[in-house]
Amino acid sequence: MSRSASWWRPMQADERAAAVRAGGAAVSRVARTAGETHAAILRMVRTGLRPLGPAGGIPVGATGLMARANYGAVAAVAQAAGAIGGPVAARTAAPDAPPVADQPGAVPWLAALGGAFGDHLVGDPDLRPLAVPMALRSGAAALGPADLADQAPTGTLVLFVHGLCSHESMWGAGYADTARRHGGSPVAVRYTTGQPVEDSAAELATLLDSVVVAWPVLLERIVLVGHSMGGLVLRAALALGGAWRGLVTHAVTLGTPHAGAPLERAARAMLALAARHPVTAPVGSLGDERSAGIKDLAFGSPAEAAPDVAWHLVAGVAPGLAPSRLGDGLVTLDSAFDVPAERVARRLRIDGADHLALLDHPEVADLLGAVVGAT
Repeated sequence: MSRSASWWRPMQADERAAAVRAGGAAVSRVARTAGETHAAILRMVRTGLRPLGPAGGIPVGATGLMARANYGAVAAVAQAAGAIGGPVAARTAAPDAPPVADQPGAVPWLAALGGAFGDHLVGDPDLRPLAVPMALRSGAAALGPADLADQAPTGTLVLFVHGLCSHESMWGAGYADTARRHGGSPVAVRYTTGQPVEDSAAELATLLDSVVVAWPVLLERIVLVGHSMGGLVLRAALALGGAWRGLVTHAVTLGTPHAGAPLERAARAMLALAARHPVTAPVGSLGDERSAGIKDLAFGSPAEAAPDVAWHLVAGVAPGLAPSRLGDGLVTLDSAFDVPAERVARRLRIDGADHLALLDHPEVADLLGAVVGAT
């Protein structure tokens, strides 16, 4: 069995059913979009040929009806196949199959799916088995309260929160090593990044409340580290508060669009423009089904940056973009640094580092060492 399909065999029953339903729904939605686009083009052709009269006409009306029927049939069959095939696939699952989220080969595609359509997965009971509830992770395995003692716990928890379409394994191993060398206990979370940032923040606050209670030794302080969207999530979680809140001393954000991401704002503008033309409107409507998490990136964090936390802001400048302020290719310098000056302990600009390079960079490791080692 190929590597890409190796996770299918041990999928649990509800996960198999959800995967088949999701596939059928996706094919159906694309078919409907293609049909609507085709119909719009034919209407334009028919309108353009009308001045030529019957002699110059072609049977575009009949062609349009046939096309609509064909696309409608494909959409209906795909939807039905997903609805019928889901329960059938569920019956083929092994009763002792582990969760797909615990299988390393499935982690990247689950992260991509959760980033693109996470709010749909969370909101639809039939698809929810493919959503990943926020949890501490070591490798691909979730960590429960009983597992924390195996993480060499100290009095300093260093929590890593990844960004959109990412997962805990994307963090550079050097960051965890640095945290340990300076007396910290590094732990990463995984979550469904396509759900609204506020929902992820609420999950993080709840998770940290449980971690504080279950931590095997006296927990003296918490250092939060967020990459990209992860910085928005931790910023919003700090605003929500909880039993853990008073333990947070430092927040480190790496390429976080505190003031929003221009790429998502551009996508919004393009889709709004597409909606104004009959031919492109169906594709624009399809694009507008991207996740709430992605849409939240447009304007950054509405939450106030916690005043009693030392903020360390890191921004990259991708190769070829210096000396402009375009930043790491996805997040501008101004956005990455958009925290009130009186709350900022340090702003670090790293030239030659694109957005993903911030997940494993020696200058970031040095910063983490200084933060975790601070007393």
